[in-house]
Amino acid sequence: MEGTHLGPYEIGRKLGEGGMGAVYDATDTRLGRKVAIKVLPSEFAADPERLARFAQEARAAAALNHPHIAVVHDVGEATAVGPQRERTNAEEAGGGDADTRVHYMVQELLDGCSLKERLESGSMPIEEALTLAIEIGEALASAHAAGIVHRDLKPDNIFVTSEGHAKILDFGLAKLVEFGGAAPDVSMSPTVVGTMAGQIMGTAGYMAPEQIEAGEVDHRADVFAFGCVLYEMVAGQRAFAGETVLDTLHAIIRQEPRSLTDWRADVPLDLERILKKCLAKPVAKRYQATADLVVDLRQLRDDLAAGHAPAAASQGAIPTTRGLSWAAVVPLMLLVGLAAAAAGMYAGGAGEEEPEVTRLQILMPDGFDPSSSRGRSVAISPDGRRIAYTAGGLLWLRALGELEAFPIEGSSGAESPAFSPDSRQVAYYANDALHRAPVDGGAPVSILRTPRSAEAVRWGDDNMIYIASWGQLFRVDASGGELTLVAGTEEEVVHASPQPLPGARWLLYTARRQPTASTIRADLLIARSLVDPGEHRELITPARNGFYVPSGHLLYFDDRDVLLAVPFDLETATITGEAAAVLTDAAFRTGIGVVGGHAGVRTSARRRCARRSPHTCLG
Repeated sequence: MEGTHLGPYEIGRKLGEGGMGAVYDATDTRLGRKVAIKVLPSEFAADPERLARFAQEARAAAALNHPHIAVVHDVGEATAVGPQRERTNAEEAGGGDADTRVHYMVQELLDGCSLKERLESGSMPIEEALTLAIEIGEALASAHAAGIVHRDLKPDNIFVTSEGHAKILDFGLAKLVEFGGAAPDVSMSPTVVGTMAGQIMGTAGYMAPEQIEAGEVDHRADVFAFGCVLYEMVAGQRAFAGETVLDTLHAIIRQEPRSLTDWRADVPLDLERILKKCLAKPVAKRYQATADLVVDLRQLRDDLAAGHAPAAASQGAIPTTRGLSWAAVVPLMLLVGLAAAAAGMYAGGAGEEEPEVTRLQILMPDGFDPSSSRGRSVAISPDGRRIAYTAGGLLWLRALGELEAFPIEGSSGAESPAFSPDSRQVAYYANDALHRAPVDGGAPVSILRTPRSAEAVRWGDDNMIYIASWGQLFRVDASGGELTLVAGTEEEVVHASPQPLPGARWLLYTARRQPTASTIRADLLIARSLVDPGEHRELITPARNGFYVPSGHLLYFDDRDVLLAVPFDLETATITGEAAAVLTDAAFRTGIGVVGGHAGVRTSARRRCARRSPHTCLG
């Protein structure tokens, strides 16, 4: 069609093509301006009622005057004139002639790409997503105030300009779209589903439940679609997706989307709340006015800019702090019961309940670097009810059922926290001394003064506290006493990561042989008897940072940064089966934290999420 004329418009190159027809750049010869012209499918002309509705909706869209709605300059019909005129669909089908009239819509010519194209490179930074979302919401609010419902809002119909601003396209056209024939992507294609009540229109993956069920549709269907779009901007994944159109529609009606924190670690709590309200299946539970949605988005953007927007937990539990000015987020994801979930791969059976998993993040003070700590920074109580972490030079405690964290009095310089087996006390190292403090309040008690640093502290069932320091392992009674060497007499071996096993009969730890001119470094897991100090078991090599879970498994890291699980007999301290991978591409960072809880797990697995987000994810 390039080189032809439609009325006063000289057609240029094709910009794209979709279910609504082909789009070309063009020149308005009357005004000398560049425009975009959409040539509509000829089958629209065969339906006078549909054509009339199209013209009415096009005029309504043209009446909207908003900076984030693509401007509609004109709508009309004309005969394509010019030596290079393409044959129309009717001609090619043998039912038309050279004078077939072409219906078209003229819009402003935009420089940039569709939101769909932008998302092909992955999710957006939160700030960018919020900026675009606010502009999209403002445009929708303007349209809704004019009595126009889009009904087909999706990334294809949102344009992102080269300046980074949003423009909504195709207002009013969604009601007129029919899709016939196969589409390359069923979950993104304009969809018509036949029902007894008639036909429902929209795009699978972005349709509100009432659209799917052929119910009454109003502006709140756009709110639902907006939520789907915003979810995709942040997660880089669709909120609802299936292998077929029907699978996708079923997911919208029956399922809830995964939490955003399953995809990235920096999601603000209020963003989860906003999306939950947008994606509510009953229309009465959604935002009743799009303007209210925009108000909440603006407030969230302002809070983020001021550093006052806490990150969300996937189940809504958000840790906050008292007495510190939080400005940066260190995503220390703590998975309570991960071990039970992992071990369920081996011990679980049909009909067993899924283990409860809690994911949360802790806001840390500006400039905090957990990897700079000599010991671990976070611990979870054995009963799974509390976390302890070091930040701002203090030890903080927070119950998982509460939003506030409280500092331990007199804990300046604390590191390497460890809970007692009954979860009622927490031990930590600070200022050349080992201390313990009650979790329900009270002053810390000094257990032992020692010039040794403590890279790891663990509290065993025998009421002994085990310490890794300078490549050796020590223990001391929690009530006080002398420091006793447990392991570490070999000069060429570093002993680290102690875990006293349940029952107080064995101590699990990592032995690391330092490389020499003739050897390479080799890490192995050792179980040393606490009853007979001369007895020990060399369990697995290469392996490090092992921990025991009550399902009867050891979890450990190999030299490829893979987290594995292997059946383990606690009584005899022996391996009883084959190992299997639990997490791949996981790295161990002793300064970051722990994964644990009622299962008694203690480790920190950091999953690399750089391809999806620049923020660290723990899993």
